[in-house]
Amino acid sequence: MPIPILRFPEPMSEASLPLDVDCGMVETDASRLLQAELERYCERELNGRSFLIAGHRGAGKTTLVANAFLEAFKRAERGPLPVRPLLIQLHGPDLLPWPERKPPPVPKPKEGETPKPEVPPEEMATRVVLEEITLGLHRAVAREFARSFREATRRKTTLNRVRRLEVFEMAAELEVELYDFPSAARLRDLWQRAGFLRDGVLFRPSYDERARRAMAPRPDQGLRELVALHTVTEAYRRISGEYSQTEDDKQVDNKKDEATQAVDTTGKNLLQPIVSLLTGGIVGSSLVQADISPYIATISGLVTALGTVVILKYSTTRGQDRTITRSQKFMRDLSVATLDRVLPIVIERLLQAGLAPMFVVDELDKVHDFENRAVKMVAHLKKLVAESAFFCFLTDRSYFEDVQNQISSRPFPTVHTYYSHRIFVMQSPDDLHKHLRKVLNLDGRAGPPQHPNARPIAPGSDEEQDANLIPYFLLYRSQMHPVDLQREISRRRTEKGEVDLKVGDIRSSWGLRLDPVIQAAIELVLDREVFRIRLENKLGLRRFAHDAMYYLTRTRKSDRRIDLGPAGLDSFGAYLVERAGGDPAAVNVTKLMNEEERDFLWARVRDLVGLLADRAQLKSQITTRNTERQARGLPVIPWAIGSSLDTLQSEILHQLPGEPDIYYWTYGIDGTNYAPAPPAVMAVRQSAWPDDVTFIRAVSQTIEEVTG
Repeated sequence: MPIPILRFPEPMSEASLPLDVDCGMVETDASRLLQAELERYCERELNGRSFLIAGHRGAGKTTLVANAFLEAFKRAERGPLPVRPLLIQLHGPDLLPWPERKPPPVPKPKEGETPKPEVPPEEMATRVVLEEITLGLHRAVAREFARSFREATRRKTTLNRVRRLEVFEMAAELEVELYDFPSAARLRDLWQRAGFLRDGVLFRPSYDERARRAMAPRPDQGLRELVALHTVTEAYRRISGEYSQTEDDKQVDNKKDEATQAVDTTGKNLLQPIVSLLTGGIVGSSLVQADISPYIATISGLVTALGTVVILKYSTTRGQDRTITRSQKFMRDLSVATLDRVLPIVIERLLQAGLAPMFVVDELDKVHDFENRAVKMVAHLKKLVAESAFFCFLTDRSYFEDVQNQISSRPFPTVHTYYSHRIFVMQSPDDLHKHLRKVLNLDGRAGPPQHPNARPIAPGSDEEQDANLIPYFLLYRSQMHPVDLQREISRRRTEKGEVDLKVGDIRSSWGLRLDPVIQAAIELVLDREVFRIRLENKLGLRRFAHDAMYYLTRTRKSDRRIDLGPAGLDSFGAYLVERAGGDPAAVNVTKLMNEEERDFLWARVRDLVGLLADRAQLKSQITTRNTERQARGLPVIPWAIGSSLDTLQSEILHQLPGEPDIYYWTYGIDGTNYAPAPPAVMAVRQSAWPDDVTFIRAVSQTIEEVTG
């Protein structure tokens, strides 16, 4: 029965999103640490974290982060986490472009205006970083809200067909308008018309009891979402063009007091002329009776009438007038330079709405002069990067080595606190074996429904013996490198989803059966107590351990000869520099590690040579190691490895007679046997003969000794 190879979806692919789907990832200490810290961030136990994640190209850095995010996302969807992570992917070369972006030209000031200062280059670099962070944040938030709006519409079972289509149309409108700076009123209108103003769109309506306690009381979930979404779009507006806002505040205070007294009877009634005429007549008559001339009496009556008019028209007026004017003009600074103050507010409001931003900055190994520019970037934005959000910086091995050297060579350098955690992505042999056992279904458990070819392997069968050897074969061919391991698995998988090797090939073919044996010897050396203790005490040395163990394998392709002397030690040091991404001609291995560490790794290479040159010792150590691992509850080396050793005709490596530090590979890569000649033949080859007759006689004697 052929051996099946199960197929798992990649993290963040569409097939990986259902909650019951397993991505079959390789679990390591690094992945467990990252996932634990991310879940603590989603639990709101942490304000922020910054991870420096390094490794070789193809070591699985991006996949590691994607899987950690996906697991936290699924856990939040099931209910236990109060907020769920939001993945924001940033491209390192865009974040730190080269050549660096120049500051915009400063316009000439108008008459009477104060000239604006030029933007310093360092500040301009910070602005570029802030722009890219804001752009990535808005893109992720817009995508998440549009997706959640549609999903929330699908979950509404009370909508009829017409109403459902109407709400889906609103979801399409939202997705378009989020890139056109919708107002808060417009967003509220969409939420209200769709019926999401209270419960929002981000979370499912049903939670378990723990989630209810964590989320309650949240009757304003929809309003929280509107506040967060509007804040993000306003930040996006700042980087999308010229944006200004002016507020005028003008206050006028007027006060007027007036008092008027008047007696006025002119023309409005008959009282005034009657009184005047009567008064004038009385005066005139009195004067006539007093023997005054009629002419004078008449004049006196007229004068008296006119005087009465004047007296009756008397009025008085008193007034006070006061005016106070106050005017204020406020121009908001909405430029990119203020984003460092705005982004923490944006992140906080997203957290209040239920989204935990997780920024992933990838491809930093392609950034020009990243070692120096990273210091400036993180120094300006440390508050945001390490204390207000969750950042993952993905880089290569060379920058990781540079950071490690700074920390080890100087007491508490500035880079020491830039990153909360520094991890190097590396899978141990046990991690990889656990993954391969899942891929090959060696534990006898049928896979999930998406694996129709999943079936258990019969215990004790030939297929089981092959299946136990195949992981060692695959690990040796890929040299325990994750991307090469996946390529090797894909290459060995047939159209039917099975291993392309026939049953028994890996135990009988000379070109195949040697690889599992060498891999087992490598794992024996790595699992020795002296090696395990050293790697546990100095994790930084672990990244060189695998390189050291495959030194023989990599040199085997070009040379059958192995030199364990001083010249070989120099070649080994240059090899380690090259594996670390350096130039062996310009960089000495002592810049990566001290001489004691280099000599320790070289001694482990000599240990491996000793095992490959002595089959009896190798088999004995396999037995001892299996006993120890059984006591520790760990998987053991399959007994099929020992059976393969018994079928070998000679040692895997042989020592050159008279040269204790020189070894040769006995078998070629294709399984060709280059077994050395017996000592008698070697003596014939190395002797100098005076004539042909003496040589012929010596050869004849040697043949007799060899053949008996």
